[in-house]
Amino acid sequence: SGTPVGMGKSRIKDINIARTTKNKSHTIGDHVLAVSVHGDSSFAGQGVVAESLGMSGLAHFTNGGTVHVVNNNQIGYTTPASHTRTTRYASDIAKFADIPVIHVNGEHPEELARAAHLAVAYRQKFRKDIVIDVWTFRKRGHNEMDEPTFTQPAMYNAINKHVSTPAKFEAKLISSGHLTKDAANSVKLEWLASLNEAFASSDTCAAKEPVRAPRWRLLGSSTSYPVEKTTGVSIDTLYEVGVKSVASGDSVKVHPRIERFHIKPRLRRLQDGHA
Repeated sequence: SGTPVGMGKSRIKDINIARTTKNKSHTIGDHVLAVSVHGDSSFAGQGVVAESLGMSGLAHFTNGGTVHVVNNNQIGYTTPASHTRTTRYASDIAKFADIPVIHVNGEHPEELARAAHLAVAYRQKFRKDIVIDVWTFRKRGHNEMDEPTFTQPAMYNAINKHVSTPAKFEAKLISSGHLTKDAANSVKLEWLASLNEAFASSDTCAAKEPVRAPRWRLLGSSTSYPVEKTTGVSIDTLYEVGVKSVASGDSVKVHPRIERFHIKPRLRRLQDGHA
């Protein structure tokens, strides 16, 4: 979790801005607001999150309040919520630090916006942390290799039949007369075009050294790099191990998705010498 890093960085940025502007009436959190996004399992299970919440109100640690958004998709990689924590809600860990929690249905965008406004208003007034627990679901797997229907077939049978949140909200706006079908299609096409443009530009994108604040410019780039040494294992041996790692017995029927997205790409990379 990057929670303690984000909280600490927002505190020092806020203090530096106050010093630069010579704001004598400065209160921590006046200039910078930290927003930390979590998964439901990581929020409940990572100790560093609880530690950060526990110190969030201390005078020499506080950043004036962080808005924590828990993307609660009710599953942790392949583990159901009932097997990831003892408490009913993933956000219950915040209770020990007297941090309020707003539970909101992620399928209701307007309610989600209202929850966000309420959370920021609370933080601004009391300069304390607050949690927005967004109840929603994960449409696909944890990553490209995770097929959720393997481990959660009933859950994903229901999800795959479920109308998406954007589609439901679009239908609601059209039926209420706030949006036309043509306008909705135009917005979607513009967004898709921007994504395609960004993806195409990634081929020619070159990383640049970030601009450093004056106080960090004394830190120079590293002049020494790790030296790659041979491991003594031949390419033929590595190739053989790679092929064996995806081999299956004659009596084993491999799932088509595993065959397509794992076995065939691995063999192709081995043959091309890029594994």
